[in-house]
Amino acid sequence: MLIITFIYRLIILFFTVLVVRDMFKEKDIWNQLTSVLVIIPFVLRLFMVK
Repeated sequence: MLIITFIYRLIILFFTVLVVRDMFKEKDIWNQLTSVLVIIPFVLRLFMVK
């Protein structure tokens, strides 16, 4: 079970990093805010907060 949790966290971390990179590349403020709204659940999942 520990290995599955570790892999799950790595996948979430990977997607979080991708969204953060995209957020900083984006020029439009609304798209940046949308990225923040996507990042919040990913970070919560990364720290296993439900």
